[in-house]
Amino acid sequence: MTGRASLDVELEALGLQPGDKSILLFVPMVTIAWADGKADMEELQKIAKSQRKVWDQGVTCKVSLSSRGKAFLRNHLLHTRPEAEKMDLLVDLLLVYLDSVTARNESDRLRDYITSTCIEVARASGGLLGLLDRVGKPERKRIEELMRRLNLRDSKIAREQLREIGL
Repeated sequence: MTGRASLDVELEALGLQPGDKSILLFVPMVTIAWADGKADMEELQKIAKSQRKVWDQGVTCKVSLSSRGKAFLRNHLLHTRPEAEKMDLLVDLLLVYLDSVTARNESDRLRDYITSTCIEVARASGGLLGLLDRVGKPERKRIEELMRRLNLRDSKIAREQLREIGL
């Protein structure tokens, strides 16, 4: 699967609209939230808050979804554990989406967004009773997988964020 046209076809096959591409930005966070077999409230709240993230450079990455996209996120990714095959497909589609972004700074910004939000979700329930700011083993393993599959180290800021958690 390559290119923007096939991405639109795949999204439509999932019941989404071509304009719902930004739902793919939630996929890494969802992967992290379900890494230990359950998505807890703290993790879900981090995902909900991630819809708008302001960068140090004053650039805003805003995620917008149609009502169909919101329903898909809620019903297929957050409230029930997604099937592994569906998550693999969605990660593949996200990579196609990232590779279709032609401006390098925009591609880096998206990878920064993905990295920072994944780390936030991983830390949301990490540590002893959520008191320590650490990333658990299941979440760390998922971040490592996403790091490889999505080329997160392509961005300097993402590399620094990953280094901070020992990856």
